[in-house]
Amino acid sequence: MSKAKYKNKLEEAREKAQKNLQQAMSELEDVRKRSKEEKKNVQEQVDQLKRQIDLLDKQNAMLEQDKNQLREQGELRIRELKKRVSEAEKTAQIATETKRKFTEDRFESAC
Repeated sequence: MSKAKYKNKLEEAREKAQKNLQQAMSELEDVRKRSKEEKKNVQEQVDQLKRQIDLLDKQNAMLEQDKNQLREQGELRIRELKKRVSEAEKTAQIATETKRKFTEDRFESAC
């Protein structure tokens, strides 16, 4: 092969290698950009999920507080109702005794 042909082939190979290098560098830059964008998107999703978790934690705490308050109100209502039942039973007992005494008194006065 002549020196000129060899030089020409060498120049073509160098240009081809340079073109391939530039293409590879361009693809690498594209991959880096996509990776950076994907990382940003993932971070945004993570941040959004963290905000949702915080909101759910706050809602859970409020629900827990509501549950405790309702339980306390229920217990108080039960105590009040038990007290009223006890008072009603005492009143019924007094009424029964009064009726019995009245009946006995009527019977004794009739005799």
